[in-house]
Amino acid sequence: MALIGWSSSWVDTVRPVKAAIRAYMRDQLAHYFATAAEVNATSTAVTKAILIGGAPFILDAADVTTADDGVNVIVSSDGGRYKRASVAREKLVANRTYYVRTDGSDANGGLANTAAGAFLTIQKAIDVACALDLSIYSTTVNVGAGTFAKFTCKPYVGTGPISIVGASTTIDVAAGVGVTAYDAGSWQVSGITWSNSANTIHAKGRTSLTINGTMTYGAASNAHILAENGAIVTATADYTIAGSSPTHIQSVGALVDIAGRTITLTGTPAWSFTMVYVSGLGRLKAFSNTFTGAATGRRFIVEDNGLIRLNGGGANYFPGDVAGLQLTGGQYV
Repeated sequence: MALIGWSSSWVDTVRPVKAAIRAYMRDQLAHYFATAAEVNATSTAVTKAILIGGAPFILDAADVTTADDGVNVIVSSDGGRYKRASVAREKLVANRTYYVRTDGSDANGGLANTAAGAFLTIQKAIDVACALDLSIYSTTVNVGAGTFAKFTCKPYVGTGPISIVGASTTIDVAAGVGVTAYDAGSWQVSGITWSNSANTIHAKGRTSLTINGTMTYGAASNAHILAENGAIVTATADYTIAGSSPTHIQSVGALVDIAGRTITLTGTPAWSFTMVYVSGLGRLKAFSNTFTGAATGRRFIVEDNGLIRLNGGGANYFPGDVAGLQLTGGQYV
């Protein structure tokens, strides 16, 4: 009991000293933030940052209520809330939907499906979603009818996925890549008609991109689907090929999984290289598909330890009018 009493007395004695030190530290932080270089030149009056013990803290000028916990939030003597950057993101507590419309504005908040609430561009919705901490929740970007510009999928914090869902939506790529996804995590894309692209979809690295709804691939100057360096592209819905391309699918050191689908070809697309190209330890799972319509050009090329798995689909499985090539190291089974 005496020992407990002594300990309690010691804690009571040092508590005011600790409080004084804490108050002093807060005053110093306030002074330091007040004179530090702004990290965002477009908001110099409110956005300031500094390293505190090796951790970045950012001033949240809009917050006047969050309590000082000494770890994630520091409140200066003049009431400024400095937040550890790792917790500065908004953390979702439920799934969220953003809206994109041709009559929207990127100055809107994106949370209402109205002209006054929706974003104008898909990229703005993606940028806002990727600035969140998704936690265990997912985010959907609902894109309305009309024509929109290409977009880039980015890495984000949380489980995801982030889904881009079109509705009679056209992406006029106007050259370049329709969807760029490099080391971007888990994404879903559906409901889009593509036109005028180099690569319609280009997935690379630590990316898992699922095509989980209706898609129509228009003309492309390189490939409709290009997967590289460990990426995974999966189609879980039927789709249409409506335009020519040197290649429909390229899998180079990646996995493309398009099995059990109905793939409709309209207008007799022409493959100037080959419909399917797999190499460099790339894999294509394409068994049990039904192809409707015809195409011209080579059916497939597989080489350099690439694998096309058809479960016995045969040499004429893919649409085309030129025999496929199984080159050195290629497997076609």
